[in-house]
Amino acid sequence: MNIVTRQLISLLTACCCLFLFLAAMAHGNEQAGDGRPVITSAAESDYPPFSLQDSAGRADGFAVELLRSSLAAMGREVSFRTGRWQEVRGWLEQGEVMALPLVGRTPEREALFDFTFPYMSLHGAIVVRQDTTGIGTLDDLQGKEVAVMRGDNAEEFLRREHHNLHIVTTSSFDQALQQLSVGMHDAVVVQRLVGLRLIQEHGLTNLKIINTPIEGFRQDFSFAVHEGDRNTLALLNEGLALVMADGTYQHLHAKWFARYELPKRALIIGGDQNYPPYEYLDDKGEPAGHNVDLTRAIAKALGLDIVIRLGPWTEVRAALERGEIDALQGMFYSPERALKFDFTPAHSVNHYVAVSRSDKRPPPKTWDELHSLKVAVQNGDLIHEHIKEKGLAEHLVTTVNMEEALRLVMEGQADVALVSRLTALHFRERYGWRELDIGREALFSPDYCYAVRPHNAALLAHLGEGLRLVKENGDYQRIKERWMGVYDRSTALLILKYVAMVAVPLLVVLALASLWSWSLRRQVTQRTRELLQSTEYQRALVACSPVALFSIDMDGKVLTWNSSAERLFGWREEEVLGTPLPIVPDRLRGESAHMRHSVHDGQILSGVEVVRRKKDGTLFDARLWLAPIRGDSGLIVGVMEAMEDITEQKRIEKEVEESEKRFRRAVEEAPFPIMMHAEGGQIIAISRGWLELSGYERAAVGTIAAWCELAYGEHAAQMRDIIERTYELSEAEAEGHFTITCHDGRERIWDFSSTPLGTLPDGRRLVISMAADITELLLAQNNILHLNHVLRAIRDINQLIIHEHDETQLIERSCAVLTESRGYRSALLVLFDKGGRPLAWAQSGNERCTAQLDELLRGGETPPCCQSAAREEAVAIIAAEAAVCDGCFLPKHSECLRKSMLCARLQHQGSVFGHLVATQDVHITLDEEERELFTELAQDLSYSIHMLRQRQEYSASERQRKSLEEQLVQAQKMESVGRLAGGVAHDYNNMLSVIIGNAEFMLDTLPPQAPGHEELKEIIDAANRSADITRQLLAFARKQTVSPQLLDLNETVERSLKMLRRLIGEHLELVWRPSSSTAMINIDPVQIDQMLTNLCVNSRDAIADTGTITIETDICTFDESYCASRAECVPGEYVMLAVSDTGIGMTRDQMNKVFEPFFTTKPLGQGTGLGLSTVYGIVKQNNGFISLYSEPGEGTTFKIYFPLVESGAEMDQAEEPSRAALQANGETILVVEDDPAILRLAGKLLNDLGYRPLLAGEVEKALELATETERLQLLLTDVIMPRMNGAELANTVQALHPDIIVVFMSGYTADVIAHKGVLNDDVIYIQKPFSKTSLAVTLKKALLEV
Repeated sequence: MNIVTRQLISLLTACCCLFLFLAAMAHGNEQAGDGRPVITSAAESDYPPFSLQDSAGRADGFAVELLRSSLAAMGREVSFRTGRWQEVRGWLEQGEVMALPLVGRTPEREALFDFTFPYMSLHGAIVVRQDTTGIGTLDDLQGKEVAVMRGDNAEEFLRREHHNLHIVTTSSFDQALQQLSVGMHDAVVVQRLVGLRLIQEHGLTNLKIINTPIEGFRQDFSFAVHEGDRNTLALLNEGLALVMADGTYQHLHAKWFARYELPKRALIIGGDQNYPPYEYLDDKGEPAGHNVDLTRAIAKALGLDIVIRLGPWTEVRAALERGEIDALQGMFYSPERALKFDFTPAHSVNHYVAVSRSDKRPPPKTWDELHSLKVAVQNGDLIHEHIKEKGLAEHLVTTVNMEEALRLVMEGQADVALVSRLTALHFRERYGWRELDIGREALFSPDYCYAVRPHNAALLAHLGEGLRLVKENGDYQRIKERWMGVYDRSTALLILKYVAMVAVPLLVVLALASLWSWSLRRQVTQRTRELLQSTEYQRALVACSPVALFSIDMDGKVLTWNSSAERLFGWREEEVLGTPLPIVPDRLRGESAHMRHSVHDGQILSGVEVVRRKKDGTLFDARLWLAPIRGDSGLIVGVMEAMEDITEQKRIEKEVEESEKRFRRAVEEAPFPIMMHAEGGQIIAISRGWLELSGYERAAVGTIAAWCELAYGEHAAQMRDIIERTYELSEAEAEGHFTITCHDGRERIWDFSSTPLGTLPDGRRLVISMAADITELLLAQNNILHLNHVLRAIRDINQLIIHEHDETQLIERSCAVLTESRGYRSALLVLFDKGGRPLAWAQSGNERCTAQLDELLRGGETPPCCQSAAREEAVAIIAAEAAVCDGCFLPKHSECLRKSMLCARLQHQGSVFGHLVATQDVHITLDEEERELFTELAQDLSYSIHMLRQRQEYSASERQRKSLEEQLVQAQKMESVGRLAGGVAHDYNNMLSVIIGNAEFMLDTLPPQAPGHEELKEIIDAANRSADITRQLLAFARKQTVSPQLLDLNETVERSLKMLRRLIGEHLELVWRPSSSTAMINIDPVQIDQMLTNLCVNSRDAIADTGTITIETDICTFDESYCASRAECVPGEYVMLAVSDTGIGMTRDQMNKVFEPFFTTKPLGQGTGLGLSTVYGIVKQNNGFISLYSEPGEGTTFKIYFPLVESGAEMDQAEEPSRAALQANGETILVVEDDPAILRLAGKLLNDLGYRPLLAGEVEKALELATETERLQLLLTDVIMPRMNGAELANTVQALHPDIIVVFMSGYTADVIAHKGVLNDDVIYIQKPFSKTSLAVTLKKALLEV
């Protein structure tokens, strides 16, 4: 049983089954309407195009219609409520509705709902404003504000996957997009189609959708029911499967989505250039065939703009994979191909058969018969893939197309070709390959479909919907009949044969019953044939004919002459019967005799135009038909002739011809472009104006195809399709303007219109097309429009000049205005510093070159166009791709290199501030008016920048003046405090010395358990704290007595870290980040400890719980520009010491007071307010400066800068004596002190330490003791005394005792002591108040150094 029989039996069986099924369904539906409940549902009112409310308030949209259709397929009805998503979702959760039509399946919703299988999977997208740059993916939204609809799966996804976004929820996506449009958010995350629909509906033209899908955010849309409602879920799954199978789903998809997703250009439909009768290039190189006509019918039905592009099969298939074409109009479906492409329902079923030479072998009927045969197939065709699966690849021969496969069989190079049966029939007919034996048994019958790339659902739905429409309107059947009918007739006979084989058993009874009727009909037919052969019947037929009919015998004599012949020629029947035919003019008897001889030979002549004569002698034009008359023996016994008068027709034809000649002459001589052309691409006439304006010769423009190739180049195929559509016009139509390329290479713009002129005698449609060269008009319009845009830009920039006070913002916004106003394609503004180097720049319209431009301008270079502006006093105009651009550092694809440029200096009162460069399309004329406007624009910007810089200089001067005033006030305040400190320091320190010394002395004499021991310790502690306060006060006033030395700050800090960690506590982390270079400074190391201690304690107290304190050092260099605004800074290299914390920070008011003595933010009793004041004083004392950075809640950083000392200097490595060696060996020491209490205390302490002290309360007594004493080892003297200071006394005593060691002591401030010449590097000094230990260490150290 062959495939046709199987298909017919399957068809009959299917029809029976369908009838029974429909009957059962009808019966079932009748039952379904009796009592089964309506399914209740709810739809969102604002989620287009999936779910929305129509103008009447009813639920509508793709998902709503899909649910309604699914339930209708199951014989059920559905009712809808509408609301916002939060309401709709709540209704299902609470059981108020049974199902929802649109729910994205997410992990969060699995516990709430049960879902059908997904009917659509789509990705979300990011929506931003048109002017937004730098956002392409979700990673670019980190830290930005993103709006989503509350409860939508977009919100669930973002909260689940991305924690660094600031998510804002709205009641609807409509609201979110409206808010984004007015600048309330940075972006909206929404399903792409919903975003498209809402943006279009509300005209939000300042928004755009990022084309890159959001990775990982795929929305699987399904119907949803309440969790556990298995019955409703099964009902919906079954109904959904039915509507997806019967084409309803595709219809709805095309209805709701296609217009949002199809590209805004002509669709490119590809196909095989040599696969007749389905698709091929005809003799004129134009696409033709069943698929081509079908595609055009679909495009017409749907209003699509298409271009059909045919090529070699492997190339067009690869082009589809690369996305260079949108669809293939014919591809066989297979599961493997379905992994790469999406397919429409089949528009044809193609039968592959075996073809062989009839003189070699019959075509194989099964796959097994192909073994050991050399089989030819088209490379890349589905049969090629299929035959390899069958294991027949060993003897396989591949060809570029099926024609080549058949040719190999014809030439004996292949045994069999496996090709489409209709294609084989076509080529056998075309080339006369009668030796080809085409098999009737189909080896393979795949579905033939339209194919698109994956995820192109819109185009797939469009093509599927188009197929449905052309099948409904009859176009499909007409196209099939046109291309397949000629090949299907033999197939139809086979089908009838097989139908008969199936139907005969069913019709035997009817055949027997009608046998008698058939016998009667046969007798009637026989009688009719006899009647037709009778003379009477022939005469009756001739007599009744409205055409002049007559017959003559073999000798040319008239046998019959009907009434129409009498009316035409004027002779009555009796006048001509038996006589030679009188109607032939004498000069034409030879022609007439020749035609009769042809008929005598058995030929039939039809429609021969002749000249004949009437009875009155007039001649007329006639059309003649001649046929032989045969007798009973079959021999020719005469000639039958039929004739009609065509005189009037010939006259009309001549008039028409003359009219056409005149019309054609008028067309050809017209001074403007006119073309008359006919279907098929023939140019009937073309005007002189057309040829002159285009520059082409008439011989070169012979066809539409030739004109398109010359005038449109690479767009020729598209233009041929446009012209092809003019043959379908029913009235005049303006087609718009198109750019043509003239013979000399110039491009001109012609405006075309076409009018149908009817049809030619051969049935081809005729069109006249006229054109007008509007190039200059458009240029003028464009120039006017451009100048208006420039004027608008100047107006807007003048408004910017008034309101903008920052020159960087001014140039950035000015560039944006110049391009956004459509005045210029791109703009560049470069500002210079006083040295002529690029200082600031901005550009718009040429973003692809931003990185290169920034890099070169930062390096001090400027583009050649700016250099041209620098050389020109007036505006410089540079033509597109001019030589000046050859050396440009911008890439060759840069937008500005293909445009004309205007370049101007920004100059005012002799000062050049920078350059302005703008580009414009080459078709815009840059005339004098343009130059004047650009000059005005440059002058306005120059004046604005001049005024801004003047204001900036004035503001900077004012800020500097105020800063210096504040520094002066602060210095005066510090000086006042210093004088106060210096005034009290001496007496205060002397008193503290007495208190500390006596208390220590008493403490040493009492055992720890003795009464008063603890009280003495408290006295000593209080005195030491008082001494610390004095030292801090003196340090703040920069009057502390110090001993600076060269040290490495890194090493000094390193030694203090252990102490600092104990000081701040274990709950805080101390981070140490030393500089990579040696940080040498000149400072007393004790002061470093003081600063670090005070700063770390301050940071510790600022951190509430856990936190971090960071200490770091670095080497910094400050130039004159930095130091100009800081009076305390001198240009040079500095060592930075920074202490940072993560504490509570400070307010601006607190920062202004933080260095003032006794200012504190700590509770009463927890701070003296002198810690930071001490730091400030130490920094100033050592020629440094300090900076403070803090924000409430963001922590605090102190940065201290000391002058860097060259690392080559030597460091002091002196060591302190050990504690064991502090006791003296009876050395004699002269003590000179004008304060009796201090003097007595010193004597006690020295005696206790093992010295022999000589005490003198005045200078005279001291000199007397020095003279009387034979040997003095030490002199301990006060610095400031009446009549003679300590330094002078020391010089006098040293004259008496050259080897004596001098130790100075004082309670005065450092500056007072320095004036007495004591604080030199080689002297030994101890500051009052001092303890017993500090005195012992100082004296012992002095003795050891000798």
